[in-house]
Order: sequence, then structure tokens, then C-alpha cells
Amino acid sequence: MARHMMLHAALCWVTNGANDTRLWPQAVKYSEYLFNSIPSLGSGFSPLERLTQRRSDHEDLLRCYVWGAPVHVLDPRLGDGKKI
Repeated sequence: MARHMMLHAALCWVTNGANDTRLWPQAVKYSEYLFNSIPSLGSGFSPLERLTQRRSDHEDLLRCYVWGAPVHVLDPRLGDGKKI
């Protein structure tokens, strides 16, 4: 899954530096999070729900974004031209 995310980012957003190989650890961590949070089609339970034996409403998946997509910071304090 991480390989597909990195290839998709490299093909779609080349000018934003999304094809940087230093992003591999974050891509693997994000794909691990998605894999453990998304319920399977067969049972309807995610691996994390099976481990903890608690049902989730999966609202946290609504905050997931496409890996490598450009993101804009709307905080006015960060708009002074300095690096984050």
C-alpha cells in the first residue's frame, strides 16, 4: 500500500517534492494506520477492533487525506514567510 501511495504522489504532484524517498517511513506508517483502521468486507471489523474487542464509529477515517496531496496551512501566524 505504501508503494502505491508513493507512486501516486510521484506521478500526480511531482513539483511539490512528493517523490522524495525520505517520505517512505511516513508512507509506511500511514498505510499501517489505514490497514489497521479500515474494516474488512467479510467480517465488518477492523484489525484494531479485533485486537481491542471494541467497536469503532470510524469517524477518524473521515480526517484521512490522499497521501502526498498538497496541503495549505491557514494559520495566519505561519504566514510570515518563515519555515514551519
